[in-house]
Amino acid sequence: MTTLVSAVATTFTPATGTFSVQCTGGDARLDRRQTAGAALTAVGYISNGQAFVVENPVAAQDYRFTTIGGTPVVQADQ
Repeated sequence: MTTLVSAVATTFTPATGTFSVQCTGGDARLDRRQTAGAALTAVGYISNGQAFVVENPVAAQDYRFTTIGGTPVVQADQ
């Protein structure tokens, strides 16, 4: 498994398929956009101490974590 990103406000582009995300130390929102230049929209919220698997069925979608509260330490792996 490879780490895709480990910082908030950093865009990453996973391969088609699933990837996992986790968050500690605060709360974050996972955003995505389907094409470059499109507005980022919320995929879901990830609270302190949570992890989940994200299904990414379309190639070239960009994702990014946004801080909601505290000082989140985030990571996405694929």
